[in-house]
Amino acid sequence: MAVGSEGKVILANGFNWLRYRVRFADGTEVGDLDQRNIAPVGKTAKRLARANKRKS
Repeated sequence: MAVGSEGKVILANGFNWLRYRVRFADGTEVGDLDQRNIAPVGKTAKRLARANKRKS
């Protein structure tokens, strides 16, 4: 997948290492992605930004 491709997390699992399975717009699914490989967008990104702002 190209950097910046938007997708939807369809599964989040893990114990010590949280990993995600993501379905992209073209139908491709990629598993074993973690926070190093994906970034939140939309409402989730705004919610996380507000939460981080409250912490500091």
